[in-house]
Amino acid sequence: MARKTDDARLLAAWEQGSIATAATRGAQILATLEGAPVDGPRSDGPAYVDLSLGTVDRLLLEFHLAEFGRALEGYFGCPRCGEELEIEVDIEALLASPPPPPEGPGWRYPTPRMLQIAAASVDPSAAIVELAAGHREAGVAIDETRVALADQLANADPLLDVQFGGTCVECGSQVSTRLDVGSFLVAALGERARRILIEVDRLARAYGWSETDILAMSALRRRRYLSLVGSGHG
Repeated sequence: MARKTDDARLLAAWEQGSIATAATRGAQILATLEGAPVDGPRSDGPAYVDLSLGTVDRLLLEFHLAEFGRALEGYFGCPRCGEELEIEVDIEALLASPPPPPEGPGWRYPTPRMLQIAAASVDPSAAIVELAAGHREAGVAIDETRVALADQLANADPLLDVQFGGTCVECGSQVSTRLDVGSFLVAALGERARRILIEVDRLARAYGWSETDILAMSALRRRRYLSLVGSGHG
């Protein structure tokens, strides 16, 4: 995934990521970038929705690093006053963590498909524990299993629950948030999509070309045509 991607696929990834559910957003972005079905098997492994959440995030981070650089930038709202707080994450530092070990007996890494199934249940938190833990020992409460599983997963793959905190500049509250790589990437894709669509709009108006024809051009050729339009020669 660590390579530059053509603009047509970037637009498609932004669009699909924007309308996907939180559970499958990352998997949907990856599948769209590859031109693959999100829930179908891939040539080199399982479907994107069946990859572990940590693996999905690693692939998204690698893509961001190649396409947008090492700084993952975004905002989250203060739960107390609603003030938007900016955070910046060093992707290379996150990717420096060692790869996670294989799944162990009695537990599995959670996947986008598990989150999707759990979201439709009465108690999503309990459902994801049941799906990832497989089963509980007799007499062990769901909360105990949840805590044990969370500890097991956090030790196995730190990327599963990256937390960032700080002080709200507006109300002074101490706030923290979990890093949602898919949402951050959709925001970055959205900024790129806006610039691409402006170029498409200008060239379509000037020459009557379709979006497909314009996006099939190299970025260098598009810029050259845009310069002609700007100079009055278009």
